[in-house]
Amino acid sequence: MKKQIAVIALTLSFALVNCNKESKTSAECKPALDKVFAAIESSIPEEQKAQFATLKTQAEPGLMDACKNGKMDLECMNNAKDLQAMLTCKK
Repeated sequence: MKKQIAVIALTLSFALVNCNKESKTSAECKPALDKVFAAIESSIPEEQKAQFATLKTQAEPGLMDACKNGKMDLECMNNAKDLQAMLTCKK
């Protein structure tokens, strides 16, 4: 399960870092990222949540930068309910 969480975090990081366009603010990006992270966290077993929190802490700055640099469609991110949906939001 550790590998699965690591793969999720790395996939999010790589997917979000490889695109670009309009700039956004942290205030615009944070709610969308928090919503997706909450959805992912709710789908993993209780015993894996501490590990996920660690990986989230490591991945969040890169994901925030990708969002702020316009590499993600913010409207799409706000509507994403899971990891797969969020991965479709890259521009």
